[in-house]
Amino acid sequence: MGLLADNNPKGGKVRLTKGFVDKQKFSTGSKVAIHWDSEVKGYGIKISATKKVYIAQAKIKGKSKRITIGTHGKITEAQAREMAKKALVEILNGIDPNAEKRKDKVQAVSLEQVVQSYLKAKSLKPLSVKDINTHLNLNFKDWKDRPLSKITRAQVKKRFQEITKRSPAQANQAFRVFRALWNYAIAEYRDPDDQPIFGENPVNILSDQKLWNTVKSRDTKIPLNKMGEAWNIIQGLRTSPIQTTASRTIADATAFILLTGCRLNEAASLTWDRVNTEEQWWHLDDPKNGRSITFPLSELACKILNERPRTNEFVFTSRSKTGHITEIRTPMKKISASIGETVSAHDLRRTFIAIALNNQIELWKAKLLLNHQESGVTVKHYIETSDLKYFKPEVNTIAEWIVEQAKIAKIDNIIPMANRKRA
Repeated sequence: MGLLADNNPKGGKVRLTKGFVDKQKFSTGSKVAIHWDSEVKGYGIKISATKKVYIAQAKIKGKSKRITIGTHGKITEAQAREMAKKALVEILNGIDPNAEKRKDKVQAVSLEQVVQSYLKAKSLKPLSVKDINTHLNLNFKDWKDRPLSKITRAQVKKRFQEITKRSPAQANQAFRVFRALWNYAIAEYRDPDDQPIFGENPVNILSDQKLWNTVKSRDTKIPLNKMGEAWNIIQGLRTSPIQTTASRTIADATAFILLTGCRLNEAASLTWDRVNTEEQWWHLDDPKNGRSITFPLSELACKILNERPRTNEFVFTSRSKTGHITEIRTPMKKISASIGETVSAHDLRRTFIAIALNNQIELWKAKLLLNHQESGVTVKHYIETSDLKYFKPEVNTIAEWIVEQAKIAKIDNIIPMANRKRA
């Protein structure tokens, strides 16, 4: 290992000084002139058409390595000389200053920069992007501008415990997101020898110390004996003469979710080109599990859809930036208040499968209608699972049962009122 001799016939060896560098004219076109210093071997000035740049060059592991010291004018010749000496010593000791500079630059990358790089590199669903940005701006707000490499295991533990006090489930999700970001950084940011610049994932402390929260799976649903009452509330919101267009749309979407068992975001973003009420089906081309699938529509669901205006591409339109609804809070609040139990949009999926099982619809059929993966050999290999239009009888059974329960609930409500009147 040694310093390179001057091998540039266009340049020459001279004692580099500020005066000498100032006198040199910029090169023309694409030509580059290099002048090597006569005292510090491997230290030189490279002159192009626009810049005069101080450089240092030597061999490391048998290969020529040239690094940029700085631009003349931004640093002085004296500063460049000292910096070159230091860089040349590092090279002679087997250290690549360029690699060290890249490493320092990468280690200064902030959490927010890693997030933006991750989002560009990955093909994520809108809901996943929303979750990542929510955690960045909520749970990691004060970490956004912090270099990712400066976030330690101890800090991860402390933040996890802070979020857990508010929501154990959110703490788990937040640090699953953070773990994925760090793993991405390990794979994405490498040194010239393809070694990772980022070290051990600090989220490992949560596994090492068994800190992950045990979150019980939700099993909330509308009780079947309250289903008629719930449907009457939805219908009341749909048909009320004082209802606004926006409120009617939200009520229609709530009814659709209950009749199909779909997810809120699937209903909200449903477009008319993926609905056929004549043939009674609707289609998901990019669901959560990535498997394109066509579902049957009950006659009741078709009736609700046919009554909807077509003002834009979305079935459940709104004046929001997205062009479609994003929530169904009002119907869910009214249902929750009526049945005495808090239920959410996702609970309608569990209600759907409970109604199916109550009507002797086999579990594997109900799961397919929810677009759940079935692991059974028969279903997996011998049953059509991408086009479920043949399940029309099943969805009609579910819809008819709901309507029947609504009628019963109305009768039960009328009788007590009649009794009170006679009294």
